[in-house]
Amino acid sequence: MPSSLDHLHRFSSLTHLEFRIYDFKTDFRLITFPQLDGIVSLHLRGEWFWGEGASALIKAFPNVVHLRFTNEDEEIDPSFRPVLKSLLPISHQIKSLVLDRPVVDWDEWAAPIDNFLPAFTNLEHLSLAEGTSSYDLVHNLRHLVSLRVLHLGPGYHIIPGDLIQLVEGESKLLDLKTMVLDCTIGSIGKRLDVDDFVEQGGLHGMECEGWSLPMPNHYTLDDYGANQLIEACQRNNIKLGGTTIDGLPVIPAWHLELANREVLYVYQNPESIQFLIFKVLLENYPSFERLPEVDWTMLDETCLILVKTDLPEEGWFALSLESEKVKRYPELEELSSEEDT
Repeated sequence: MPSSLDHLHRFSSLTHLEFRIYDFKTDFRLITFPQLDGIVSLHLRGEWFWGEGASALIKAFPNVVHLRFTNEDEEIDPSFRPVLKSLLPISHQIKSLVLDRPVVDWDEWAAPIDNFLPAFTNLEHLSLAEGTSSYDLVHNLRHLVSLRVLHLGPGYHIIPGDLIQLVEGESKLLDLKTMVLDCTIGSIGKRLDVDDFVEQGGLHGMECEGWSLPMPNHYTLDDYGANQLIEACQRNNIKLGGTTIDGLPVIPAWHLELANREVLYVYQNPESIQFLIFKVLLENYPSFERLPEVDWTMLDETCLILVKTDLPEEGWFALSLESEKVKRYPELEELSSEEDT
């Protein structure tokens, strides 16, 4: 980067400026900038630019109110703490703050910045990237009385009761209008029909066919928590959205699909029924809660019947198995007979 950016003075009408930086050795304190009072929006993106150098660049534009930082290198610890700390002297003038970073889900790189947020008293728009929030986030957000838009990115551990405090009750944010939760990502893929061939049972093929269970799964909302949060936002005219909310139907659909595939595989490969019985009886697996109540041990694999039950409310169906005759266990019958005598 040149030691002077005086040529920018020709663009005196600019209101937005974006710097893309690849040289982590760049020290903006050694670079002279023209006076561009018209710049109100600044976006810094690149692989490494956090610290005093970046704050020196920002301070070169005294009227900036919208800040966005994007770290594009997932191999480098993308901590935003140094630059946020250096911005505290001008925090009162910032109205929009956006932090972006690659989704890497590396907890050891988590560097929460929400302890700095109470200083940004006039903040109206806040977007937090993965690893930038702590369990004290909601407590710190209560100081942002002008906040209108809140966006939480991947990795935020959603506690519905905490978020509800922001939308109603004594600690509600009066100006909040939009809450976007992009904390998890999931998708509904191809659903197998009764005539489709299942190469293997269980999870095999689901990911390749577009299925993705919202992950990380410990950040997802359960039905009760989701309904509580949705209803609270509706009561207070707050728009609630994001991949976490859009993905709520994915979880029951995913478990239903997995259960159907297990049943269909056994129907096509009757000799594998013992494996299904083992899974149902011994594994604590949510997908099998979607199976109808059947005594799987009494099914005779030589005469299985595939049973299809329509689920209109889900727009699909559930599969189960019956058999034309009950499986007999001679050794058990003999034992029972001996006991009777």
